[in-house]
Amino acid sequence: METKEIHCMVACRNASGEPELVPVRCRCTPIQMEEGLHYDAVRDYMLEQDYEKPVLVFDEVDCKGTYPLSTMSYTDEMWNHTPIVDQFWFSKES
Repeated sequence: METKEIHCMVACRNASGEPELVPVRCRCTPIQMEEGLHYDAVRDYMLEQDYEKPVLVFDEVDCKGTYPLSTMSYTDEMWNHTPIVDQFWFSKES
């Protein structure tokens, strides 16, 4: 099954309660992306990593995500060192 890697920027609070913007990649299928399941997977991942609510996820194709992602000058090399959430197991496809 074909998967795509999406760049996301997550606005949340760290374990100390300080606000943070955290870059994360998410690997998912086109159908998962269309249904917005990648947002849920990234949010759940951040909560598992001890970040606090609220957790707001923006992706590179959502018009709301273009600004947070464009303000961060991440090169491909930098993105390669960010966490990746592999959502493929979350599939609803058969």
